Amino acid sequence: MTHYQLLCLMALLIHICNGQFSNSRCRCVCPKDTHYTKNRNVFVKVVESSKDCNCSNIVGLPEVFCLRCQCTFETRNRSMNQGVVIFILIIFGILSLYLLYSIAEKYAKREPIRLDLTQANEHISVNPSISDRFSRFRSDWKMQLDEQRNNIYVRHKILS
Repeated sequence: MTHYQLLCLMALLIHICNGQFSNSRCRCVCPKDTHYTKNRNVFVKVVESSKDCNCSNIVGLPEVFCLRCQCTFETRNRSMNQGVVIFILIIFGILSLYLLYSIAEKYAKREPIRLDLTQANEHISVNPSISDRFSRFRSDWKMQLDEQRNNIYVRHKILS
């Protein structure tokens, strides 16, 4: 899919989802009355304006029952909800792309680094003071190692 097709698909999905929900509703809370209602005392219906928010329109029961009901017109801000959902989807998409990149990088064929001895000697000979220190350190270490071996195996002496 190209970017243009993906953008059109997202716009279509957003347009379809906009038609499924409404920003306004009427909510009527009535006392429980076993004669008219079995177990419901809250009635909710989608309405377009506050003029349509009355008990007879929402509940659909006789006027006697509606005298004790309290109906309120409610509106909500869906743009905040949509913003949060879109933000979460974007974060999820970025993390998914990072996961795919990590997996691809892990299994990608890498050529081993080959370093010739001539190249290694060139790197070492760049700074002679470092190579001198390293060779001195190595020779001192070998002398200490020989002395320890001599103490343990020949003289049978540990921790002098």
